[in-house]
Amino acid sequence: MSKQQREFLDDLRARSVEAAADMMTGVQRLKALHDDVAGDDAELDRVRLSDYLYRLAKLELEHVANILSLGNTQAEMLFEHVRRLARRSWGDGGPRKVLELQVDPDSGAGSAQLEIHNPFDRDADPRFELSAFRRHDGTPGPAVEVALSCDVVGPHGAAMLQLDVRLGDAAVDAVLFAELAVFLSTDVEREVARRVVKLKLAAPEPPR
Repeated sequence: MSKQQREFLDDLRARSVEAAADMMTGVQRLKALHDDVAGDDAELDRVRLSDYLYRLAKLELEHVANILSLGNTQAEMLFEHVRRLARRSWGDGGPRKVLELQVDPDSGAGSAQLEIHNPFDRDADPRFELSAFRRHDGTPGPAVEVALSCDVVGPHGAAMLQLDVRLGDAAVDAVLFAELAVFLSTDVEREVARRVVKLKLAAPEPPR
């Protein structure tokens, strides 16, 4: 890790420390202000001051929440940017996981599942990108009906992505390939899975 990278990470850590320090400073200001007015005998003044104390406390908490939220958003955007740079550096020859999808030769239907994980601390909505199916030489394959479904994924939880295909009247004369990318989004979006989908006819059952 270079000196510049270490300094950058140290600066990111300092942001969180500064946010915590701001919160503690705000708490101390509120305590000092409360101590200053605690000895006041005027009931009306105490009521008014308590209202101001409440408003000040609310502003302090909103200030800290805004700082932390902005820091988290920037960190997520930076992380995703680095991941894209890393994928680009791998090039087309980099290893990619395969999701095999076997289609029943009689019904022309098949399905596969993929577990995806939510890296966020809140509910995340899934989004999918699936390319057209092609033969091994890159030429277009027959038309394939595809249905993708997945529920909202809970904070730091997991869910199953369901991939269903139907060939209809299309004849599969070779193994077909497509590329699937899965994204989860909150206030930012992150790619959480990428697979090469390999579609082929299931082997017929041996005669009994």
